Amino acid sequence: MSLDTNQQKCLMYASKGHNILITGRPGTGKSFVLVKIARFLKKQGKTIKVTATTGMAARALRIHFKETFTVSTIHKLMGIKDGRHENDEILGSVNGKREFTKNSIRGTPGKWNVLTKTQNLKPKILKSPIRNSYLSHQNQCLKDNLTESIEKVYVAEDTGSPDALQRCRLPKKIHLKINSLVILLVNLSDELVNGLVGIVTDLKQDSVTVHFDSLERNFEMKKHMFPIYDIKLKKDIACRSQIPLKLAFALTVHRAQGLTLNRVHVHCRYMLQPGQVAVAFSRVRMKKDLRVSDFSEKVVVKPPAENEEFYCQIQALKKPDLKCCRNFELEEMETETSSESSYQPGETDEIS
Repeated sequence: MSLDTNQQKCLMYASKGHNILITGRPGTGKSFVLVKIARFLKKQGKTIKVTATTGMAARALRIHFKETFTVSTIHKLMGIKDGRHENDEILGSVNGKREFTKNSIRGTPGKWNVLTKTQNLKPKILKSPIRNSYLSHQNQCLKDNLTESIEKVYVAEDTGSPDALQRCRLPKKIHLKINSLVILLVNLSDELVNGLVGIVTDLKQDSVTVHFDSLERNFEMKKHMFPIYDIKLKKDIACRSQIPLKLAFALTVHRAQGLTLNRVHVHCRYMLQPGQVAVAFSRVRMKKDLRVSDFSEKVVVKPPAENEEFYCQIQALKKPDLKCCRNFELEEMETETSSESSYQPGETDEIS
């Protein structure tokens, strides 16, 4: 598949060292362009780092990049782990003054290129205790409909501050049955990433076997140690050991972001933030697979003024000097774009 005129300009500017922001709706080829840019720059002898904002987004990019490039989250690439450090510490890591982990970027600034795919992280629909209780209730009801399976409860092992454990993302108790729909809550490997959805196929005393359709195989999930870090004391003050799963029959928009699902029922009652409706509706490829309840005009929230101001500022910025690109030869680029592409456009027009 060939690049269109705008995509060719992106490749041209990238080859000359310009910073580029590529925007567009789902399915318009943003990842496709990133792959083309990365391959082209690699042929020029550049060192390429490909990153994404979340484990799910990184995993999706790996499908596009295949085995050619290593794709990681920004946190992993920069060596700042789970973001527990203060801003000045992170800045120190970026500037090379400190090294938090062995995965920190090494090298002279300007000698490597970083390609990043970002996502607009939306606030959760259900933030109050009442609404979270509603979500939990929906999950429990749907799980209880699995009448042919015996329920098993997995209880976490906790140490440290009880107050700190209240904010642990891993639940204290997990109630599961065979065929329960579950979601992974932590990054365990490049394949097993936070946000991956699967179906429980077996329940053992200390482990749960889950089949992940996207990976086309089963995985045995055992208890995972999740430390709670205190940024002021600069140490772990609590720890929870629990199987890193949660029922996923019902999800917040925030948790479902990045997923492609076969069928979705969107409950709009608590849609209070800009973009939530669009994110929720775009989890399916076809309109026929989407069911909507409690929809009203008030849930279509106008984006904040800051968004418009940001784009206005971009338009008002001093235009970059593109003299270096005027004599850019397209022959190499055309050869590159004519090669086989891993990009497969989806049927997003049905729900746009």
